[in-house]
Amino acid sequence: MDTNTFVLLVFIFFVYVFISRELVYRKNTKNLLFQIKKLEKKVAQQEKELDTDQMTGLLNRRGFAKHDRRKKERRKYSNGVKGLILYVDIDNFKFVNDTYGHEVGDQLIVWFGNFLKRQISRPEDICRQNTAGDEFIMFFEGATKKQGEKIVQKIERNLSKLRFFTGKNYLEITASIGFAEENKNTPQNKAIRLAEIEMYKKKKTKKQKYARPSN
Repeated sequence: MDTNTFVLLVFIFFVYVFISRELVYRKNTKNLLFQIKKLEKKVAQQEKELDTDQMTGLLNRRGFAKHDRRKKERRKYSNGVKGLILYVDIDNFKFVNDTYGHEVGDQLIVWFGNFLKRQISRPEDICRQNTAGDEFIMFFEGATKKQGEKIVQKIERNLSKLRFFTGKNYLEITASIGFAEENKNTPQNKAIRLAEIEMYKKKKTKKQKYARPSN
């Protein structure tokens, strides 16, 4: 074997080693990137589950608050008004649970949540208050307290056109709704509390606003 042939063989050997290592590196890198993307999807799914009410598919309070922070980052409000918070509670929900059972009560919560979702422009602007209750929170961006009664009346009017089927009969469902303005002086948590207080005041003054059989 002459010198030139030997040098060529050595060169080919090192080229082979380099290419082999490069292919292994790329394969490992590709696999690592795949695992990272897989982990990112898993984390995103877990985050979504933590932000979602499992019964209704709506946001829970955690997810609602998170989206509110994002809205604050995106928008400036020249008049200081961020929007209107509505606190919504199904009237006489206990009657449905006691009369038709908790399974039907759960179905009513899902039905009512879907109804409220249709009254709002974005799904991130509504949430279920807690996993054990029949209360919901809605946010109307840019709306003021002066517009509150009209918004509530529209929701009540739309609700009055519907009936909930228990499996045995149809029920007319009503709700008590309080509202408060979220602005630079009233942060979201305070507005929610004020809207809740107003909702309970309205509930106490009602005389015949209950879930009841419909003829």
